[in-house]
Amino acid sequence: MPEAYPGRTARNLPGLLALCLFLGLLSVLLLGAAAWFLFSGAGLEGGLSLALAVLLAAAAFGIYRLKRWGVILFGILSALGSANHLAQTFFRYSYLSAQDPAGGAAALLSILIAILIPIGLIYLALLLWKQSR
Repeated sequence: MPEAYPGRTARNLPGLLALCLFLGLLSVLLLGAAAWFLFSGAGLEGGLSLALAVLLAAAAFGIYRLKRWGVILFGILSALGSANHLAQTFFRYSYLSAQDPAGGAAALLSILIAILIPIGLIYLALLLWKQSR
């Protein structure tokens, strides 16, 4: 079966290479956080940070090679991060609206942005799925 995009890698697509580098940088930062958590005695946070760092590095490598498993990992991690971001935004909104109605009205903008971020990530994952093999 011939490839849909012969000879295409992340090297040929600058935006995709930037995404891979960003995911790799996040992975390195999370690896540092995992080491800090583990050496400070917070085993659960360290283990979660280490697992997330490994999954991010694997997603970056998979997307770089334009493999579908990399896109799936990216989609799963994006969904988990988006759910966490939405939950934190709604919590912050309820806290701000109870303290100051004007601050609560301003927080509605952050809720709108928090809803648009997952939509953008889903769109990106669908574009990556179409280009991957």
